[in-house]
Amino acid sequence: MFNLIQENLDLMLTGSTMALFGGIFYTTTAYSFNSGGKFCSKERALLIYLISILLSGYLTLFVQEFWQSITAQFSLLNMLGAVIIVGMSAVNHSIKNWKFTDKKSLVIYALGVILLFFF
Repeated sequence: MFNLIQENLDLMLTGSTMALFGGIFYTTTAYSFNSGGKFCSKERALLIYLISILLSGYLTLFVQEFWQSITAQFSLLNMLGAVIIVGMSAVNHSIKNWKFTDKKSLVIYALGVILLFFF
């Protein structure tokens, strides 16, 4: 299992990174499509959606190349630490009222730092 993860870690990190970037272009609710904090018409929503597909596809090439260069230099445990830190930050960022520095988050960040720098 560890070999499979190590061999495909750059792809996993690329997917995770692109998921984070996904929220930059637009957000949706049950009743609206929003971009730049503003409600969009269906036509504008379609245009933004199509542009975001093109930009995301192009950006993926660079993100994957970046992760390939990074994963070649670090161990699996080091990378797991980085993923934990970035993941906790992403989760906290995705919920408006969640704090980055609450006790639970700080414990998780500390675990990530230990894995990142001490293994």
